[in-house]
Amino acid sequence: MEIDRDLVQKILDDELGGNYVIGNVMDTEKYVFVWYEHKTYKKDDQRGHLIGVGPVVLNKETGEYKLLGSGDYIVGDYMDYLPEAEEAETLEDFFAKPVEEIIKGIHDREFVNDEDYFYFLYLMEKEFPGFNGYITLDRNLNLGEHYLFDQENPKYRQKIIGFWEQIGYPYFIRNEKEIVLGRVKNYRL
Repeated sequence: MEIDRDLVQKILDDELGGNYVIGNVMDTEKYVFVWYEHKTYKKDDQRGHLIGVGPVVLNKETGEYKLLGSGDYIVGDYMDYLPEAEEAETLEDFFAKPVEEIIKGIHDREFVNDEDYFYFLYLMEKEFPGFNGYITLDRNLNLGEHYLFDQENPKYRQKIIGFWEQIGYPYFIRNEKEIVLGRVKNYRL
């Protein structure tokens, strides 16, 4: 069934702002599901992801268009018409990727996703049993543009600096405990 692309785009613009466009369209017996994608960010870039917002759905019986929210999947019969979801990548699958593949993804999207950072921390945990790394929050810094690595151990600090130098992204040693790690290549420290 053909969808009204202008109407779907208007729904996306009205509900999500002007940053999303029509992506994949899937026609089923009862519904047409219309997914969206970010205009700027690639699929693997977390900056373009929305949480709790589903596709636009055309109900073939009523002709009604609706942008699904996360609760709609629970109360409606939409899931009955979607194919079985692919099994999500496990942490072990993700961490089995070579570091070069993770770095290539960072360079391609010009952004460090959270899972990239956690990948580096995982490698540190494997190399240094007992290492406990995490993201520290600092409201004075933009979390979308940096991480704050909080660690007193100089060996661990040097290792994370080495990772950041390997990807070629900026970092700033703030004090004896904290290192500000840029998530975007042009981050100004």
